[in-house]
Amino acid sequence: MDQTYKNAACVAVWLGLTPSISNSPSQNTIISPLRIPREDSLWGDELISELVNRPYWSRVWVIQEFLLGSDVDIWYGKNNINIELFQDMILDHAGVNLHVIQHMDYTPSKIPHRAWSLATGRTPERHPDFSRPLWRLLVDHRYSMCKDPRDKVFALLGLVPEEERDLLGRFFPNYDMSEDHVVIITLIHLQEYSRVEDECPEIMSTSDDIFLGLGVNDRSRRRELLRRTADVPFDYYDDLTGNPLDSSD
Repeated sequence: MDQTYKNAACVAVWLGLTPSISNSPSQNTIISPLRIPREDSLWGDELISELVNRPYWSRVWVIQEFLLGSDVDIWYGKNNINIELFQDMILDHAGVNLHVIQHMDYTPSKIPHRAWSLATGRTPERHPDFSRPLWRLLVDHRYSMCKDPRDKVFALLGLVPEEERDLLGRFFPNYDMSEDHVVIITLIHLQEYSRVEDECPEIMSTSDDIFLGLGVNDRSRRRELLRRTADVPFDYYDDLTGNPLDSSD
């Protein structure tokens, strides 16, 4: 999938209909053009608030398409806007300068809207290589949602650096694995590889950002998964195939 989006001439992001059409089945509804908001435009602020909180931004499988496409158009009703202008608009709406985010490792104490992680993760100078360590992707997109919890990891594989992807590719994606097994192997990877190569912080049951990225909210379950991770008797760097975990684990 990552190669499909990287090679696409343009990726079209569909955010849905305008509020007037969403609330009315009429085929004769006139769609208002998407206007660029100004600081003194209440209507513009309301529109941007509507756009950046659409369900699209909360889906984990859209991360690849949004970040990897060389050219992205945002569609809303019959209107469209290019990604660069859209990014400027939502950063202005959040009151944050892109330079601060890119060069000062700025992270808000509270995510201002659903589109935040994707909008700030896409920077022109990094295209087409938007690869980032898995632990960082899990943290940055920890609020993304999916029906299958295993996709919290699988949907990010196309965005990790090649060397790391080769290691993870020995096990993932594999939908025959249980959710717990996916989490345990990911934790082993983060502890054995990412802590050395990418300075991943030590993972404890209180590591909310990492565990939210893995879809594990309960503290007691986190402690149990960490215990099971410590008990797995295998060397992560061995040339293993298949599932290294005992089926009864």
